[in-house]
Amino acid sequence: MNEFDFEGTVWHYRNPNTVYFVSLPEELSAEILALFGTSLNPWGTMPVDATIDDVTWYTSMFPRDNGRYYDLPLKLKIISQLGLVDDQQVSVHLAIRLS
Repeated sequence: MNEFDFEGTVWHYRNPNTVYFVSLPEELSAEILALFGTSLNPWGTMPVDATIDDVTWYTSMFPRDNGRYYDLPLKLKIISQLGLVDDQQVSVHLAIRLS
C-alpha cells in the first residue's frame, strides 16, 4: 500500500522565511520509513502527492528528529488556496511516488 491518510496540525517555521508544515504522526512516519527506508532518496526525503480537501500537489516530505517524524511542507500557494492557519487541524491523503 502506497497511500496513507492522517490528521495533523498546521505549524510554521521561520528561518528567515516562514515555511508551513504538517507533521505525520510518529507511528505513520515509522511505518513509511520501515516500508521504503531511503530507497527513494538517499537523503531521506520522500516524494509524495499530497491532498487536503480537493487540492493535490507534488512535494517531498522531510525527515526530522532522526527519522522519527516526517514533515509535509505546505506551499504558500496551498496555504492561501485552502485558507489554512497555524494550529488548524487538517485531514491529509498521501500517495508515495515510487518513480
